[in-house]
Amino acid sequence: AQIRYNYLIGDDSFFSFAQSQSVKSISMDHRKLFGIGYRKNIFKKNENYFDLSLGLFYEDELYNQKIKPINIYNYRYSLSSFSNFNLSTNLRVSSSIYYQIKTDKSRDYRFFIEPKLFFEIDENKSFFLSTRNRYHSLPYMPVKKNDTETSIGIQIIF
Repeated sequence: AQIRYNYLIGDDSFFSFAQSQSVKSISMDHRKLFGIGYRKNIFKKNENYFDLSLGLFYEDELYNQKIKPINIYNYRYSLSSFSNFNLSTNLRVSSSIYYQIKTDKSRDYRFFIEPKLFFEIDENKSFFLSTRNRYHSLPYMPVKKNDTETSIGIQIIF
């Protein structure tokens, strides 16, 4: 779950957010984020755009191991990009990229990329193909540093 506030200044914005999640596959009981930043539009024409953002966030993570729980409290810098490009009347590609660096240990970073290809059926429905790749240079649990997930689905907007 995420709550976000954007203060718009033309095509740019200042933002703040709070996020909470749980990931059972890596025994993460919770991850809570609180952050702020600035998002700058680099390119915009019709529905096509490319934005960059720079921010800072606090994270509180709890990993539940059988022996001893691991609590993680970090501040991270975040550099992100967001884009959307129409390839034809029914085909578009969007992407989100995040690079998150621990403020006091630059060797501890996370990289996330998620491109999505959409085939628009009508204005409220589309098929999509998505590939998500996550990398953590120093994972806190004995898991792989890198994981990839591919999804095929239908998006319906109400």
